[in-house]
Amino acid sequence: VVYDLIYLLTRMFGSLTKLGFDSDIYTILFPYVFYPLNAISMMGSIYMTMAVGLERYIAVYHPIEYSTVANDASSHTKRLAKYVLPITIFAIIFNLPKFLESKVVYRNEEVYMEVTEVRMSTSYVTWYHNWARFLILGIVPFMVICFLNYKIYLVVNKRRKNAHKKQDDNLSVVLMMIIASFVFCNLLRILLNMHEITVIQEMHLC
Repeated sequence: VVYDLIYLLTRMFGSLTKLGFDSDIYTILFPYVFYPLNAISMMGSIYMTMAVGLERYIAVYHPIEYSTVANDASSHTKRLAKYVLPITIFAIIFNLPKFLESKVVYRNEEVYMEVTEVRMSTSYVTWYHNWARFLILGIVPFMVICFLNYKIYLVVNKRRKNAHKKQDDNLSVVLMMIIASFVFCNLLRILLNMHEITVIQEMHLC
């Protein structure tokens, strides 16, 4: 939820500037705060969704162990930190180049924002902005989430057929639907990324 909130806030500030609510403060903060924070929060949101799927997978395939840990109130913080800390660190490290894509320029007592040479580099755009982000933010989480959802569905469906339905199954179904909606909403982004990669490769061949 925190990742989603940060992402929405950074997008909202960007939308306000397009409506004419621009300021020097936003221009100064954009390259070093809003822009990289937007990328970090989006990646965090994607991987936390994957973590929720993994948590449900463990609950379905290892119910006794999961129930023991879940009933221990002292372990809740540790369980949360087990996912949040690695995801946050990974998201920050992966998006470090975002801090180098634009810069603030002061000219004639006015503040401007310019794109850096890093962002204009053909190698950077091809390998990091397109391929690396396509794999790390698209293919890998998409495949993992689909696999986990499929395995959870098999168990829940088998229980229902054998009349061994558990109370936890309802939660699993709800989370499966949420994750499926998340995948569907992000599918367009992945397809656009694939199209961008194709277009850039064609441009390089020209």
